[in-house]
Amino acid sequence: PDRLSRAAAAGLLTADEAETLAGAFRDVYELLLRQEVAAIRAGQPFSNWVAPRDLDTLTRRHLRDSFRAISAVQGQIEAGWKTRMAPA
Repeated sequence: PDRLSRAAAAGLLTADEAETLAGAFRDVYELLLRQEVAAIRAGQPFSNWVAPRDLDTLTRRHLRDSFRAISAVQGQIEAGWKTRMAPA
């Protein structure tokens, strides 16, 4: 999130793009952290692999929404990267 804020301050991302990506990061990170805590409590090994079929419907929907938000911002950046990178 700090790098996203710096990218927005430098004009590489809009404030909305940075906020969208930071929100998606927080959502995915929270999911991974919850999974890790559950594995530790169960005495099992943990990883960053998440099987969507093992998630409840609401969590799966939030994960899908996060990926869609990331994809949308990536599309916006790809469409305008030359303009964004032009010297001021």
